[in-house]
Amino acid sequence: MPGLPNPGLRWIPDAKVRDYLLSSTTEKGRSRLKFFQSHGFSQAGWPVLCDALMAHALTASVEIVRQDQWGITYCATGSIVTPDGRNPVIRAFWIIRPIDPRPQLTSVLPG
Repeated sequence: MPGLPNPGLRWIPDAKVRDYLLSSTTEKGRSRLKFFQSHGFSQAGWPVLCDALMAHALTASVEIVRQDQWGITYCATGSIVTPDGRNPVIRAFWIIRPIDPRPQLTSVLPG
């Protein structure tokens, strides 16, 4: 399935990028921070990563990975455009909740 449902409504909470994906305070955060920094993203320039993730959702291959009382979770797999130009493959997870049609980013993993 190409792209997320309701792609024009997708959103990423600022804190998801600043305090989770680019966090140095937790083990998971540090590993994600190291990955993203190795591709040219930075904590200070967190909006650049946010924009790249929003664009990734429009071009990645998408599949449903879970459906439960919390909503439908999608995995978007594909290359992300990075400042260093290497554009690695990532898996970005998005959820559409029963009471909110907007896809919301929940997590990102390399490869």
